[in-house]
Amino acid sequence: MEFGIGFDTHVDKWDLARYGEELGYDRCWVPDSQMIWSDCYAVLALAAANTRRNKLGIGVAIAGTRIAPVTAHSIASINQIAPGRTFLGIGTGHTAMRVMGQNPMPLAEFRECLRVVRELLAGEAVAYTYRVAGTAKTTTVGAIREFAESHGYTVHGFGITSGSFKSAPRGWHRCTYLGQPARQPPTLP
Repeated sequence: MEFGIGFDTHVDKWDLARYGEELGYDRCWVPDSQMIWSDCYAVLALAAANTRRNKLGIGVAIAGTRIAPVTAHSIASINQIAPGRTFLGIGTGHTAMRVMGQNPMPLAEFRECLRVVRELLAGEAVAYTYRVAGTAKTTTVGAIREFAESHGYTVHGFGITSGSFKSAPRGWHRCTYLGQPARQPPTLP
């Protein structure tokens, strides 16, 4: 069994990852909650440069706020700093999207996002369709080689029957948060 520490993603709190490692924790994760906290990948980069053993990752990257190739590239960049010590949790963005007045990513789009991220992190080039000014365009995105080390993927969902789980590719872990999500987005100060 592994134990992890998670903390709110403030760039000045990166040293909690180092402290967690000193205390014997195996993992450290930070959430991707833009508009509320600092950028999760900036915090992980600082943590990666200042730890040696614990695994570092996002819990949870929001599929609707970064296009799939950017998500893959971002965690691959952290893996360059901490080879073989990275992991990635991905979700549809229930809270993070609502904070910005948006709906979570629809499951069909989420499934496609997972496919693109997984293939890129496996070192494969992938056909990727994106929208520009309301028009769908398809291009081939080159392989990301920086993530060849051991890693893990997790699909996150809210509630035991979350539709996100049906989107999880074979071999991905599933994590749920029990309880009801907030009906209204949090109010920003």
